[in-house]
Parts: sequence; C-alpha cells; structure tokens
Amino acid sequence: MSRPVIRFFINTKDSQYYYLCRIYVSPLIGIHKLFNMATESKRQQRFAGVIQQDLAELFQREGSSWAPGVFITVTKVRITSDLAIARVYLSFLKTATAQADLASLRKKTNEIRYKLGERIKHQARIVPQLEFFLDDTNEYVEKMDKLFEEISKETRQPD
Repeated sequence: MSRPVIRFFINTKDSQYYYLCRIYVSPLIGIHKLFNMATESKRQQRFAGVIQQDLAELFQREGSSWAPGVFITVTKVRITSDLAIARVYLSFLKTATAQADLASLRKKTNEIRYKLGERIKHQARIVPQLEFFLDDTNEYVEKMDKLFEEISKETRQPD
C-alpha cells in the first residue's frame, strides 16, 4: 500500500524550483511533515550548541598545539539525527594556509574527540564522530563586497 505524497515548491525569479518540504499521509496517524535535512530537532540544536561551545573552548586553550599561530573559530556545528556524527565548520584567522591547517586538524581528530569526550561525558552518552569542514563565509563576504564596490565605482550612463 503506497502513501500519497504531496510536495510543495516555490517559484523564484530565476524560474528555479526549490524543494521546501514533503508531506505524506499515514492511515493510522494522519499527516506528517518530513522536512529536508536543513531542519534539526530541538535536541540536535541543543547538543550542537554544547559541542560548539566546548570545541571553541578547546581550540582556544589547546589550538596552538594543533595549528600554531592560527586563531580557530567554530562557526557552526551540525549533528545527524542519531547524534553520532558532528559536522564542524571552522574558520581560520591569521593564516594564509587554511587548507593545510584543516588537514592537520583532521589528522588529530581522534585526540580532539577524546578531549571533547572528557568535557561532555556527563551530558552525552556517546561522543560523536567529528568531521571538520572549512567555513569560507568570510571570504565570500569579502568577495561580494569587492564586487559591490566595483559596481558602485562604475560611471552610470543615462538611459
């Protein structure tokens, strides 16, 4: 027996369609919303906040041994629904070799996970696997600012 699926889309100026949410009808319970991966439960959000705060303190105190001379900030943490994997987005300041610093951090993932586990052992049953990603939001903002400055400097021709 198949369940009817209703999909919602939104039309943008570029005529592209974006998937918002999916609703399926269950014969026993009724209508359920199944959101895409972007939505997280309250539990995931709280746990991500705990991990973000503890990792930030960990990088502040011991980050110089993992990436010397680099200031590491934890910009975002995303947790899977089973709380087993944490995707950590990092921003590196005062460095020109962010990819190399990220690679050195990835090599020390087990050590970082162990130290994180010591901090959250009374708050969580398991310590999630850590996956580190480079957050390039600052670079993107700088690039967009430069583009806007170039556009504003161009002389405008009357129509």
